[in-house]
Amino acid sequence: MENSLQETAGSFSFCGMKKHAVSFITLLISVFLIPLPASAEPVCEGDSCEIVFAYTGDVQLWSPPSGATNIQFDLIGASGGRGGGGGRVTGTLSGVPETLLIYIGGAGSEGANASGGFNGGGAAGGNRGNEGSGGGASDIRTGSSLSDRIVVAGGGGGAGGYAGAAGGAGGNLNAESGGSGQGGGGAGGSQNSGGSPGYSNGGSAASAGSFGRGGVGGTSWNAGGGGGGGGWYGGGGGGADDDSCCSDAGGGGGSSYTNSQYAQNVEHFAGVGTGNGSLIITYSLPAQVLNFSGVQVDSSIAKFSLELSQEIVGLGNEDLTLLGDGCAINLIESEGTSASITVQGCSDGEVQLTLLPASLGSAAKAPVIEARASLVFDATPPEFVWITESALIAADEVEAVFEISDEIVLDPAAFETVGCTNHEVVESYVALFGCADGQVVLSLRANSLADSWGNVGPDNDITLEFVVDTTVPGAGWSDVAILGEGPFEYSALLTLSDSDGFDPMLVGFESDQSCTNGFSEADGQWRFSATCDHASGKWTLPAFSLIDAAGNLGPLEPVEI
Repeated sequence: MENSLQETAGSFSFCGMKKHAVSFITLLISVFLIPLPASAEPVCEGDSCEIVFAYTGDVQLWSPPSGATNIQFDLIGASGGRGGGGGRVTGTLSGVPETLLIYIGGAGSEGANASGGFNGGGAAGGNRGNEGSGGGASDIRTGSSLSDRIVVAGGGGGAGGYAGAAGGAGGNLNAESGGSGQGGGGAGGSQNSGGSPGYSNGGSAASAGSFGRGGVGGTSWNAGGGGGGGGWYGGGGGGADDDSCCSDAGGGGGSSYTNSQYAQNVEHFAGVGTGNGSLIITYSLPAQVLNFSGVQVDSSIAKFSLELSQEIVGLGNEDLTLLGDGCAINLIESEGTSASITVQGCSDGEVQLTLLPASLGSAAKAPVIEARASLVFDATPPEFVWITESALIAADEVEAVFEISDEIVLDPAAFETVGCTNHEVVESYVALFGCADGQVVLSLRANSLADSWGNVGPDNDITLEFVVDTTVPGAGWSDVAILGEGPFEYSALLTLSDSDGFDPMLVGFESDQSCTNGFSEADGQWRFSATCDHASGKWTLPAFSLIDAAGNLGPLEPVEI
């Protein structure tokens, strides 16, 4: 049976069936309802596209492309066997769902009891052998059922047997009736009912057309009637003839239909289709933005890349808007479907380039909506700061720690040293060697740093200063002065090279007599005294009892008097 189950499932009755039987039939119908992808592919030139659906004997799918406009259809029904031509419907589609189901009618065939064409053609009667079956309708649907049809082009009716009265033309809101001979021709389908069957001159009766299906032609021993064409409502079958002469009746044509919710600017034609049906859809497809992105190239330039689905024609500054401090479009280059837009002079922050709608394409319709690309531009030189602070140090080797904002490997040549013989960079610090006593200056040279974008800094030297003091503190005693006639006061002055951190209690006194000791400070010197009779004694400043501001310890040996 050429007509698939999706057309006839509505006639099944599930009443009284056992549950497992219903499930099996539901599964069977579901299998047959799985739609096949459309074999047709669109052909586009500029922004105009065309897709042609030919007869396949099964449902085909089509999804209107995103952004498609001015969708036009030209739908033709199939012709009946030896019979009437199929109808044609043209118009515009709008507001349709994402996927449409396409059924292209199959042509009616010739032969006794020949099956009707795919998508509703009615079978021919018999038995002359040259009876024509009805042509199938072509339609566009939003779903798989007959009630989901939104555009229908009716099929033509099949011719009668023997000499053969013509089948009725398919198409128009009320299709043509088939020609009459000894039997009557089937009536054409209308908007509300199937065509009535033609009367038979003996033999079996023809059947009426119905929703979506053409009627079956009558049958006799001599010649049968033609099948009705499929359509919104199918045409009636032609009547049979028992007389061995004359023309037998043709089937009626199937009616066409459009749903005004989806189809506008409609025109109907009758009897123009020959052979299988067809559908041509044309539409405008403004160029689609496939890619729009930007990257920073260096410290002053960013580049945006644009790719469209069609050739880029006439892209200029007026088609773009640019946001970003200091930015200006420097160069626009396009070749084929790709373009490059160079931007320069940008400051730190977001840079956004917008392609305006309806600015490109042969009819200046692309893109449908504006397209934007953005990036964050880095125009800031690397930032450098010394973590180690200026200090007085008691070593000829120094480590100066720093922080830097970018991942930059620093060359020792980026630094200048005064007061030390050598330096090297170790990860996040600079090591200084061979530093002489006195002031040491370590500087990061101006414009010695460059980040990955080529931003150069700093504008000026960034300097860190040290004072190196590696001299240990020392001390010296004056001669001992003796006053009095007994008991005597013995005294000596202690002069320090660095008085920071001196504790006079650390000075020791030894004597062979019992003496009274004391000390005092005057004019930066410490006076130590002892009172007793004739005696022998000494004062001692211990080694490493002094510490200077740099932290040096001294003297290296005890200092005695």
